[in-house]
Amino acid sequence: MEQVLIVDDEEEISNMLIKCLSREGIKGIPCLQGQDALEKIKKQNIDLVILDIMMADMDGFEVLRHIREMDMLFFLVRVRRNMIRYLDLD
Repeated sequence: MEQVLIVDDEEEISNMLIKCLSREGIKGIPCLQGQDALEKIKKQNIDLVILDIMMADMDGFEVLRHIREMDMLFFLVRVRRNMIRYLDLD
């Protein structure tokens, strides 16, 4: 099963994304802080990271710099908060 790490300090957004992913048979792993995300990436077999940019402990750009240092393939996609409302969650 594919595993997607969702790094966002807003639990509501993480939960919505996890629900959408689970419908597709993908395991969503929530993570509220950048440093915790880096630890999970090192320890678990993560297929994809969905990363918030504006977080309190470490911003998404810093997390991304660390991911690049690990020689991981990455894509940068910008998602705005108001885009979440268009997800079909029912």
